[in-house]
Amino acid sequence: MRPLLLLTAALVALSGPALAAQPGPKKKKVEPGWEQQPYLRPIAGASGFSNGKTSTAAAWAGARAGLRYWQVGTPLPRWRGDARLQGTYTMATGNTRGYDLRLGNLVGPQWKNWGISTGPDLFYNQYTYDQVVMPGTGGLAWPALLNGRIEMLSAYAGVEPAWYFGDSRLPVDWDKTEAIGFGDEFSLLAGAAFNVKKLRLGADFRRRTTAYGTDNSFGVSFNFNAFP
Repeated sequence: MRPLLLLTAALVALSGPALAAQPGPKKKKVEPGWEQQPYLRPIAGASGFSNGKTSTAAAWAGARAGLRYWQVGTPLPRWRGDARLQGTYTMATGNTRGYDLRLGNLVGPQWKNWGISTGPDLFYNQYTYDQVVMPGTGGLAWPALLNGRIEMLSAYAGVEPAWYFGDSRLPVDWDKTEAIGFGDEFSLLAGAAFNVKKLRLGADFRRRTTAYGTDNSFGVSFNFNAFP
């Protein structure tokens, strides 16, 4: 009996290091490349315009369709982008209406919980605020955004100067205004979103300074990514 006990103890002593040395499950290696996700997002909100003489309030609605794309399998920072097409229509009682069409692509480096993005945003818009008429014009905006994310909550803040094509619309004379900015018009941007699985609920704010007055706009957005 004693030899059997000694043999069992020896086997246990030898098998212990062997079991400890066994590697755990290997993580699946992600090959360097790109992933993408299309989306369609209804957007709506309200805006208020003021130039010291005229003040109006209006509602607006529209949609944004886009393609998010991001780098995988490489060390941080990784590149991420958002190419999108957006259209909105503004309307209120009286002589207040307008529309805005945009096509752009924002891209930039992303770290674990934060990143930056910038890029061109082509637009065409026209607005009438009661007796104030902003003639239709095309232009180029260039937003620059700082974004961050904690768990399911994401947020961003940034600026957006813009320049008009042609001379149908007056640019801001920055020497004659107390606002801070540059370009033909200038916007301050901020927003936050709640993301869970394929559902996204967002809120956005824009303060736009033009030669015709200041437009403050608040909007909400929603999308459910049903795309595969």
